[in-house]
Amino acid sequence: MAGANLRRRIEALEKSVAATQRTENARVRGALGHLGQETLQALIRATVAAQEGRELRATEAAVVQAYFSALERGPGMRCGSMRNLPDTSAAIYIALLRDVAVEDLMVLRDAARAELWGVPLAKHELEMQQAHATALARECQMAGFPSLEALQCWQARTQGSGSS
Repeated sequence: MAGANLRRRIEALEKSVAATQRTENARVRGALGHLGQETLQALIRATVAAQEGRELRATEAAVVQAYFSALERGPGMRCGSMRNLPDTSAAIYIALLRDVAVEDLMVLRDAARAELWGVPLAKHELEMQQAHATALARECQMAGFPSLEALQCWQARTQGSGSS
């Protein structure tokens, strides 16, 4: 009897935490979506600086404030902490994908599925993948990383050292 009650309480808590995470993720995506492209790229660079423990330059601090202001426009959370900066790779993908047409996203999705199933890609899928990879590399470079692999290595290193 007590085990069943405990299980129900744990399930209710898990649902509540999941709902809170979904809401928080939506708020972050919304805040990032309200920033201009240059501001978003500057925020990515500021996030990298904060995660490395480097003191922010005045321009980086201003961008962080703009992000916090955009985040606080929605109901709820007040966030002046550097812990509330977005995940670097998520911000890069938002910067990359926010202006991509739905049809193009569907082509990328279909290409990913085809690769997963071992089906050869159509010419337009290959072209879309190449264009996407080029744009992603450009976003990574604008954030201060020479490549996506360099970003991933940096994230593994900073997450492994306990930084957030």
